[in-house]
Parts: sequence; C-alpha cells; structure tokens
Amino acid sequence: MAHDRAPALRAAGSWAGADLRHRWRWLLVLGIIAGLSAGLAMAAVAGARRTVTALPRLIEETRSADAVVFPSQVGAYAPDWTQLAAQPYLTDLARWSLNFGAVDGDPGALLFIPSDEVWLDQVDRPVLVDGRLFDPRADDEVVVDEHAGLVVGDTFTFTPFGPDQSDLESEPPNGPDLPLTVVGVIRFTSQFLFQSDGFVIPSPGVLANHGDRMAPLENAHVRLRDPEADIAALQRDVNDLLAPGTPVLDFGAVERRVATTVTVEQTALLALAGLVGLAGLVFVGQALARSVAVIDDSREPLRAVGFTRATLTGAALLPHLVVAASAATVAVIAALAASARFPIGFAGRVDPDPGVHADWVVLGPGVAATLALLVSGTTIIAWLRTGAGVDEGGARPTATTATLRRILPLPVGIGASTALDGGRGRARVPARPALVGAIAAVVGLAATFTVDHGLGDALRHPERVGVTWQATTVPAPDQLTPTGIDDRFVDQILAQRGVEEASVMRRTVLDVSGTGVPTFALDPVAGGIDLVAVSGRPPTGSDEAAIGPATAAQLGLTIGDTLKVGPEARSLRVTGMALFPPDVHAGFTEGLWITPATMADVAPWTENDGGDTEWSVALRWSPGTDAEAAVADLSQALADGAYDVIPAELPPELTNLDNVRSLPVVLAAFLVALAVSTLAHGLATTVRRRRHQFAVLRALGFTRAMTRAVVGSHSTTVALVGLALGIPLGLVAGRLGWTWVAGEVPLQYVSPVRAGLVVILVPAGVALAIVVAAIPGWWASRMHPAQVLRSE
Repeated sequence: MAHDRAPALRAAGSWAGADLRHRWRWLLVLGIIAGLSAGLAMAAVAGARRTVTALPRLIEETRSADAVVFPSQVGAYAPDWTQLAAQPYLTDLARWSLNFGAVDGDPGALLFIPSDEVWLDQVDRPVLVDGRLFDPRADDEVVVDEHAGLVVGDTFTFTPFGPDQSDLESEPPNGPDLPLTVVGVIRFTSQFLFQSDGFVIPSPGVLANHGDRMAPLENAHVRLRDPEADIAALQRDVNDLLAPGTPVLDFGAVERRVATTVTVEQTALLALAGLVGLAGLVFVGQALARSVAVIDDSREPLRAVGFTRATLTGAALLPHLVVAASAATVAVIAALAASARFPIGFAGRVDPDPGVHADWVVLGPGVAATLALLVSGTTIIAWLRTGAGVDEGGARPTATTATLRRILPLPVGIGASTALDGGRGRARVPARPALVGAIAAVVGLAATFTVDHGLGDALRHPERVGVTWQATTVPAPDQLTPTGIDDRFVDQILAQRGVEEASVMRRTVLDVSGTGVPTFALDPVAGGIDLVAVSGRPPTGSDEAAIGPATAAQLGLTIGDTLKVGPEARSLRVTGMALFPPDVHAGFTEGLWITPATMADVAPWTENDGGDTEWSVALRWSPGTDAEAAVADLSQALADGAYDVIPAELPPELTNLDNVRSLPVVLAAFLVALAVSTLAHGLATTVRRRRHQFAVLRALGFTRAMTRAVVGSHSTTVALVGLALGIPLGLVAGRLGWTWVAGEVPLQYVSPVRAGLVVILVPAGVALAIVVAAIPGWWASRMHPAQVLRSE
C-alpha cells in the first residue's frame, strides 16, 4: 500500500512545490501576520502573569515588612520596644521616626529617618533605581523613592522641629539646619502601599548626630514569622507592650487593597490577548481559507490524473507549512520584543525587574497552539474544499434573503441578502465571519466604553468613594479651645467667598474591641457634609456606629452587631458600612464613624491631647468655583490661623485604576480593526467571487452607482446587524463588569449605562461601514461586463 501511495505523494509534492514557488511571498506574509497576532497575544498573557506577581516579587526581593506599628499616633513618641521585640512571632523589628519640619524654609516637610541600620537593610532592602544607598554613618545623605520628584545630586536643607516644639506648631521649626544630598533613588514596597508624595529617607547618621536637637516620633516596621496568622497577636500585644490603642497597619490588608488595581490590569491584559487572538483568528483564518482555495482551480484536473481526496488535501497543506513555520518564528520574536512593554500601569511601576523576559510557560504552549491551529485549520479547510460533494452551483436564496430582495429596492435588496447569506460553492462569500466579527466588535466596544464611563464617573465624583468634601483646613494649635475648634475660626472660613458647606471633623485613634481604629465624628456647621454609608445607614444615636468594611472584616463584625469602644469599653451597635478619608495609616475602608456626642463621651477632648486627635474643617465649594484658586485664597485669608489647607485626595485604590484608562483605547482599536478587517475581507471576496453576477447585473442595465449601492448595502447591513445585537449585549456585559469593579474597590455603585453611547455607536458604525465599502464598490463598478462574461 505504501508503494502504491508513493507516486501520488510525489505528485502531491510536485504540485505543492510549484504552488510554493509561485506564491512563496504571499505565504510568507501570511505567516508573518499570523505570527504578529500570536506574538502580541502571548506577550499580553505573559504580561498578565507578571502583573499579578509584580508586588509579591518586589516584597520577596526587598524582604518587605509585614506590618507597621504606630505608637506615635497615641502619643508614645519614644516607646520601649524591648518586650515587643522579644515576642516569638516577631523575626525583625526596624525602628524609624517621623520628622516634621521645613525644606529650604518651606513648612510641611516630612522625612522618615531610620533609628539604626536595620531598616532599608535587613527589612525593606530597596531596589536601586539610580545612584547608591546612603552611608549609614553619614549625616548629610538621603535616598528618595520615585514619587519624591528628586534625582541623584539634588541638595536641600531640612530644618526639623526642635524637642521643645510640636509638629502642629504654627511657629517655624527651630531645630538644626541639616544640608542633605540625594545619593540614590530607590524602589521598595512602602512607596506603593502608603499614600504619600514620596519618601525622603536620610541616613541613620542624622539621628545619631543630631537627634537630641530634633523631635522624632518613633515607629517601626516589623517582619512576622507567619504574617497571616500572627498579625492578630501583634495587634493585641502592642496595646499592652507599647501603649493602649496603638494602631497597626497590616501590609497584608493593604496589599489586598491594591490587588483591586492589579486584578483590573490583569483582566484588561487578558482581554487584550483574547481580542488580539480573536482578530488574528478571524483575519488569518479567512486569508488562510482563501489561500487553500487555490486548489479549487486544479481540483478536477488533478482528480482526472488519479489524485484522491487525501492526496488533494496533502497537496494543499504542504505549501502552508511555510506559513506555520514562519508564524511560529515571528510569534516568539514578537512576544519577546513586546514583553518589555509589560506589565502596564501600577504593576509596571512596581515590577522590580522590568525589561525583556522569555516566559516559556506562555511561549511554549503559545507556539504549539499557533502551529496546531494553522496546520489543523489548513487540513480541515483543504479536506472540506476537496470533497466530492462540494456544491459548485449557485446559491439558493433563503426565505429571509428572498423577502429582502422583494421588499427593498433591487440594489439594496441584493446587497442586504448577500450580507446575510454567503451562498455555496465557488460563489460562496464569508458572510458569517463578517457578521460575527461585527457583533463581537460592537459588544466589546459597548462593554469597554461602559466600564470606562463608570470609571470616569467615579474619578470625577469623589463622593462615590466617600470623599464628600473638596478640601480640608487644619487649624493651627492656637485655634483650638477646650471644646474643639474656635467658632471664630469656623466663621472666618464660612465668610470666605466660594465656601458653600463646612463640617468640623475630629479624628482620633480609639481602642475598638481590642484594636486601634481611626475613629471619626463630623459636625456639620453649614450644609450637610458627612461621611458615606455604602450599606445600612449612618449613626444617629449615642449608642450607634458605622464601620469600615475592612475593619468590620478584621473584627468579625457585621450590621447589627455590637462593639466596644474606648477605655471604658462603651457598647455601640453597628448600623452601617462606611467609607473614610484615607491617610498613610489606614485605607478608606478602615475606620469607625460615631456621632459628635458619642465622641465627646468616649474620648473627651483636652488641649493637652497633642497628636492623639486631629481636628479639621471639611469644605465644599459653591458650583463654578475654581478649586485650586479657592484653596490658595483661603490659605492666604487664614494666614497663620491655619496649619494647612489641603485639597481632598482620592484613595489610591481608585486613583490607581486611572492607570488602566489607556487600555480601553487599545482594546477599542483592536475591536475596530477586527470589524474592519472581517468586513473588508468579506466585501473584497464578494466582489471577486461574484464578479460573474455583477457582470450579469451590469449587462441587464445596472449603472455604476447601482453597483456601488449593492456593495454599500452589503456593508451597511453587516454594520446594522452588529449594532442591533452587539449594543444590548455590550451594555449588559459592561454593566456586569462595572458592578464587579465597584464591589472590588469598593465604591458606591451608580449605573454606568449611558444613552449617549447608542447615539455615538450607531452613526459611527454605519459611517465606518460606508467608508469600508468605498474601494470594493469602486472595483465592482469598474468591471467590464463583456470581458468578465467572456472569461467566465
């Protein structure tokens, strides 16, 4: 049998060799297109894998801390760490201090100074981006993170508050003038987990040489034996071993907060990979089908000389092995080249090892899948094309197409019916792929723009994440009275032009069921600025409280439960889940909200509380007010009476999502490319394969304009079908996607669906279809009927 097949195989090889010599350039181009599509898809998948591992890799490489202990927040500025350091679950304790002061005479500066050589060495050992680490014995060197806006070689003078001053002083700091030089730019975990304008970290030598003339507020980063299991013990023990109510920032919880951003970026990259793969599959698949169809012209003569169906299939397959081989090669090269662009956004900034990477977990299966799809696809198409029962006759119209031709003007009816029914045999046109491509493109566009609209709405409306004010004013210490903020200070704020609403806000850290929790009370003095409850309701009675979702999860509480607050363990009932102003110590899902009366009972205010309580006035501007100018005007009007006037800041969980807002543009571009490529291919193939029908129509009296109308109506019908089915499905998919994002952040859900999207997509889709039809329509109208019919 093998001997009998040998002549047939040699004949198939001869035909394939002749075909390859004739078309090798086209086959190579097809392989390159397939390889580029596969390579970009593989790069996006590999980028998604690096996205989800970026922060864990940075944590491992830098020996990142597992938690931060903040005794300075409850007035313990120089705690005794001996007993805490001796706890068996603690593996490392790195002390450092907050140091407030002025830089080159400008107040409001904050430096983080290691107390010894543990921090930034044994704990939080940073990745060097530029320069070097400081000399631990030097007293004039600093390193900065990438957010600080400084570069190696920059110099400045830092003047800290002296030991007889508070960081809330309105007087200038009177500590030593310290000339400092930036010697390195670093990357470490804390810069991505804290909300700050950047870390500026002097050498431990600064405290060693000048600490007695400064007012350091000491805290510590710690590493735990088992971070997940031991964090509860740490949160419990700091109250006894350091100071009651000492807050602990669990980096594991903070990492889970930024996981929202990472998950969205990963999902976006996987979606990008899927869409690129789909676009490549549709475009390359149609081109491959057209390429394999070349054997149609030789099928009957080859059968006459003894070619079987299997031999014909082999003859069609062999030249296309060049396509598969070139596609696999180009795919690897393209994936490696594109890998340097991934991860993107937040994960791209976190990644400790950016650059070109060969992820063979993705590349190996990806190349194998590319080869398998091309070889199997070619084989299947060739087998179907070479069947003995292939219909060579004209297409019989379906009931739908017959109805369209009957009720519509003739050119429009012919074009519309061709768009919906591709026919059979050699006159077949790729109608279904064009329709599927159009529907998929519109679904993706509608869903992408819906999610993007929801994200943009949240970024434009901070109240979605609980920030119901536009600025806060921090009063100077001399504006505080035994009852809180001086009424005259508040009246001065309200008298300022542009101020429409104001609430006095008090924040303090209280012991809540054994854990230090930032606790807030707002007292509206004009308007109704208050915190936001995302479920349940705000507290209204003296025995009620609303709690942050993360704090509730940490304490195992839900709405209706009872918690204990303050040194006297006051019982309060949880009435709702609320969002809070984020700061360096806690996220916007962490905190407790009580009424001003309850706050006065559980934590009576005295002017000697110092740093235990933070007072501020939350403001909202009247409509049309220039917020930036209003902040500057209020700062000038209050002068020394205000420590600072600060524009409201969004929590990083939301602002980090802004990093992925470029992806909808990329996704939209690929979706449009998918729709255009499939539609253009369908129109071009229709004109080529049905040139005989076009010639007959011209011979029967069709003008060139009527011929162009046939092609134009074909294109427009595809677009209308895609819009009619794709927009509703896309809106549903987009709404589901935004619901997921809103729940992950979390934020107040507002429907992202907008009617304007339909107004934009429908005319844009129809216009694009008309443009795509222009060139194929011109080709069809320029045919010479006599020449075409003679050749047929």
